[in-house]
Amino acid sequence: MKMNRFAVIALAALGALLTTAPDAQADTNCTETFTTFQSITGNLNVPNNATCILSAGASVTGNTTVGNGATLLIQSGTVAGNVQGNNCGFVGLINVTVGGSVQIGNCRGTNSYPYAVIVDGSTIGGDFQCHNNTVDQYACVLLLSHIIGNVQVMNNVSSLSFPPLILGNRIAKNLQCQNNIAAPTNESIPNTVSGNPNQSSEGQCKGL
Repeated sequence: MKMNRFAVIALAALGALLTTAPDAQADTNCTETFTTFQSITGNLNVPNNATCILSAGASVTGNTTVGNGATLLIQSGTVAGNVQGNNCGFVGLINVTVGGSVQIGNCRGTNSYPYAVIVDGSTIGGDFQCHNNTVDQYACVLLLSHIIGNVQVMNNVSSLSFPPLILGNRIAKNLQCQNNIAAPTNESIPNTVSGNPNQSSEGQCKGL
């Protein structure tokens, strides 16, 4: 009898736990243009070859992933996690606060946006990495932003010889640029770099 009573209590406790456990948040797919502010709980996903434009801002509580050939443009707002695009079309972050890192690699731009990534007036809580992108115009544009981690701009190619633009940023850690065609420029708006032990370690971005 004692064992049965304990079994009943255990089952009741398990049932209460199951009924009160929160549902896992599904990823939100974005495939259109929004003209009102969007609140997204969990991760934001831009599917392959889709275009997601959040023209009035957004709040994303998770990570943001941009699929193959896809385009993402966020104008103002926050992303609590990381922003990642691999083999994407284009990623634009204008006046956006990103809690994690921004990593854009192997992207090729689009007809509408012949760039890989533009980060303008934004704050990145982790690293900014722009690697191995091949585009017609600017592979990497990072301007007037605050990066709390490292900045790495490497192995990017512009078919029209547009240099990556790295200008007017505050970079808390290291800045490194290597093997970009053409070499990055800051167009006379210098960056403030706190982490490099000396400018020689900045590679192509030395003195920017």
